[in-house]
Amino acid sequence: MQKLSTLFSLAIILAFTQCNSTSNSTINGSDSNSDSTAQPIDSLSSMENPNMNAENQLDSLVEGHILLPASYRIWKPSEAISRIIDSTWLALYKNGDQYFIGKINYQIEHAAEEPCSGLPTETIVPEYQTYAFFNLREMKAGAIDSISIEKPVLNPNESSSFSFNGKKYSIKASGRAFDDRDKNGVGVYKLELFEDDRFARVILQQDQYNDTHTEIMLIGDFDKDGKPDFLFSSPRDYEEERVIINLSNSPYAFEGNRQFDC
Repeated sequence: MQKLSTLFSLAIILAFTQCNSTSNSTINGSDSNSDSTAQPIDSLSSMENPNMNAENQLDSLVEGHILLPASYRIWKPSEAISRIIDSTWLALYKNGDQYFIGKINYQIEHAAEEPCSGLPTETIVPEYQTYAFFNLREMKAGAIDSISIEKPVLNPNESSSFSFNGKKYSIKASGRAFDDRDKNGVGVYKLELFEDDRFARVILQQDQYNDTHTEIMLIGDFDKDGKPDFLFSSPRDYEEERVIINLSNSPYAFEGNRQFDC
């Protein structure tokens, strides 16, 4: 009888242990899924309806793939530029009158302390006039087929037309004025691309301007698909440097920025 009681107790303990083990495994599996990198849901470059809710179109830029040829504050060692950029990164640069995408020589200069922040800095110094370094597989190396820009800055209700690879395009600006401080952080400035008078996509949308504006820096074929892509300078504050790359073949636009407030 005592043996039966002992065996029964052992069976209960074993069943309880197996139950706990299964529960922990399920929880760990759930944590593993939640730690996966989330992708933006909305897209600036794949919107088909120009009248979509503006709130859903904001905050859809992808960060972390662009570095500027500039000085960066290093808040912690893991954020050092020298640990981020490597031989796989390409540059969008200009040599003479031609724009290129490719590998170039550069140096990283170190400073122990920046006067404004007191933080150490690292500065990327390229050999050519460079607009951005990036690790975007969508952008293809080689000479860029580009066009001249007649109106790099478009105020609301202004537009600019151009031809690219035999097709006619226009960019139309709408929304808030850059210097409208009453709407800062509320009003939305938007650039829409039209192909042969038909809406193609939203190429830029922004709701913050503090003594800044959006400028079209380059229109060219960055991804070799025969369609125009765009490089913008679009800081939200006068103490920010910020570029945005909008590609015709990507569901997301990409941004790189740095702060130099003092």
